Amino acid sequence: GPRLVRLPVLEDILLARHRMIERILLDLDPDQVIELAAGLSPRGLWYSEAFDKPYLDVDLPGIVKIKEQRIGSAAPSRYRLAAMDLDASEDYHQHLLPDLKKGKTAVIAEGLLLYLPRSLQERIFSRIARLIGQLGGGCFLADVHHEEDFERAGRLIDIFRRLLHTFSRTP
Repeated sequence: GPRLVRLPVLEDILLARHRMIERILLDLDPDQVIELAAGLSPRGLWYSEAFDKPYLDVDLPGIVKIKEQRIGSAAPSRYRLAAMDLDASEDYHQHLLPDLKKGKTAVIAEGLLLYLPRSLQERIFSRIARLIGQLGGGCFLADVHHEEDFERAGRLIDIFRRLLHTFSRTP
């Protein structure tokens, strides 16, 4: 009989992205990690404990407060939380300096940038590049999507629907 094919749902896609970033992080083996807007992801807790390396979890003040309440005193010694508005802060290095050291740095922005306008994405890229340079090098791991990509995809979907209708005579 016919086989049903299970298509991926959003949860599958998000989990795959999360695992892919973790795999890249393991391959990079940075001296320290900075994660921007991680929400309630436990990656920083896991990584700092498993590899005994500094992990700075940067988020908006309200999210940092929630994390502090949930984590309490259970955080690994190398894990730190820092409150910062990525748009309002011009100098990330100055703002985060107490929690950073010189060394190969991985900066992660998983699922953050696609919600931001391109102009803000570019400002964040510039600030991250400057920060990584000030710390002695490293990399920026992020998933980037632009509104133009979604518009182009929408046009392609419309063309595909028209072709499908033409050849299948379905509405």
